[in-house]
Amino acid sequence: MGRRDEFRIGDPMITIAAAANFIADHAPAGTDRDTAYNSAYSDIAYARSIGKLQNRRAMDSTEFFTWAVARNGWQYLKGIQGLSYSVNVMVTGVEMTTQIGDGPSAIPLPEDVSELKALVINLTQQHEQSQRQNVRNVQELDLYRDAAAQRSAIASDNGRLGGRRKSK
Repeated sequence: MGRRDEFRIGDPMITIAAAANFIADHAPAGTDRDTAYNSAYSDIAYARSIGKLQNRRAMDSTEFFTWAVARNGWQYLKGIQGLSYSVNVMVTGVEMTTQIGDGPSAIPLPEDVSELKALVINLTQQHEQSQRQNVRNVQELDLYRDAAAQRSAIASDNGRLGGRRKSK
């Protein structure tokens, strides 16, 4: 990222000033740049104050532009080559939701049945491996919690005696 108030397509983060500048710079012809900047700045600030956008010094640029292209009057942002944003699409009939953009991507399904079977087997194995790893992680966490509880009990007993070990 260049200056704090400058955004180049591909930058992962964007500040509120850079976002307002970018929107004003790319506004349709005949739009007053200062008015576009002030309007964009106040819209972004309001969205951050009500929790629609991240309220940090710099926001995730994909998340910001996903919000921005949905705004009335800012649809022209969709025509900017290389701008990264996500769009949720609801397909009727099969009721499937997918996300287009930098978000999670769908796995293309092969046309050949044998390739499809191989894909299902591969994904099933990955899922089972992930589940086994989750079980190991939970067991390790339980051991850590038990050890911490034991240390706490010993420290509590020793603390009652002024820090001296309890004689047995």
